[in-house]
Amino acid sequence: MKTSFFVLVLVLSSFVSLASEKSDSDLVYSNEVLSTYSFEEAMEFMAKRCENIDQILVDGMEYDLEGNTIYLFLSVSTDNVYGCVSTITPYALDVIAADCDYYSVKSEQWLILKGIY
Repeated sequence: MKTSFFVLVLVLSSFVSLASEKSDSDLVYSNEVLSTYSFEEAMEFMAKRCENIDQILVDGMEYDLEGNTIYLFLSVSTDNVYGCVSTITPYALDVIAADCDYYSVKSEQWLILKGIY
């Protein structure tokens, strides 16, 4: 359990280090500022993605990681055995990381991330 949680932390930490190296000028492409996606748009994307991979979207949250916003989503397999915490950035509707394990493990880690457990 601790190993999976630390893997998630490592993935998120690497995202922060990459994001902190970029300045606002790096977000310009062809003289246009990159568009960002809202949490609601990311939630809709993730719900459709879950349907396509036989999972059920359980919960989602905006997470502040050292000043950078990321979107985290908890999903469970349709047989309720495995769960995943998936990461999406506001800059692309695409999963940049997914950490999966037994749902009992992922749901406990999810509660820790939300500050409930």
